[in-house]
Formats: sequence, C-alpha cells, structure tokens
Amino acid sequence: MDGYVAADESGVNLVDYEALQANAGDAAKLAGYLDYLQGLDPRDYNRAEQMAYWINFYNALTVKVVLDAYPVETIRDIHEGVVPYTGPWDDVHASVAGEDLTLNHMEHGILRGFTTRSTARPTAARTCSTRPSPPPTPRSCSTPARGTT
Repeated sequence: MDGYVAADESGVNLVDYEALQANAGDAAKLAGYLDYLQGLDPRDYNRAEQMAYWINFYNALTVKVVLDAYPVETIRDIHEGVVPYTGPWDDVHASVAGEDLTLNHMEHGILRGFTTRSTARPTAARTCSTRPSPPPTPRSCSTPARGTT
C-alpha cells in the first residue's frame, strides 16, 4: 500500500484509490490479505498482536470498502441500506472466527477495548475516511508473521 498513500499539503495521508483500482494485481493482493486475516483467529495472539491485527484489518477493510465503490465523493455515499449518506459502517463486510463484522463493531466494539488512559493508539492508527480525523500513518502496524499468505 505504500505506493498508494501520500500526504497532502496539510500532512493528511490520502489513498490514491484511482491508481489502486487501475492496478488489478494490487487490488487482488488487498483482497487476498483480507481473506488471510479473516482466516486467522486473533484470540490466539497476545494483546499487542491482537491490537496490531485489528488495526491492520480495520484499515485494510476500510480501503477495500471504498475501493469496491470507487469512484465516490465520500465514504458516506457507500451503504447497503435505504437511507442515503449513512455510510458503510453498519454493513457486514467481513467475518472472523465465525462472527460477522461491521466497521462500527471493529472500531467501537473491538479497537476501543485496546485504548487506555496512556494510549490513544488504536484511534490514531486507524483509517478514517472522512475529515476531521487524525492522519493515519502510511505504514501499517507490525503484525505477527504466523502462517503463510
């Protein structure tokens, strides 16, 4: 993903969805990465590995959701329901260990569980496809190298 993320003039990191969509091989790698993550059980990892897993999964899934709907003006234009401009946050986009997952559940039900008074890392590290938000880092978090892709 490094080749598709660049900071704008204000320092906010943006994904070049047009370029990613134009490269079928890299788009397929993103889909494969998400399939790989869905095949893992994060409960097998320690807490730090779980946090890295969920941050990486949330970010990659958010990129994939936008990519699948691209071109769109805003992520709020993406939804499966009848109410416009509600965004994709409550739509099921993945499944891990037999549990269907929405972006809202991943962000508020899982990632916020890693936030403590001393760290806001999960909030700052996740992709937020609307402004204002803290800029995500262009590199993903370190995840354990377990299994093969």
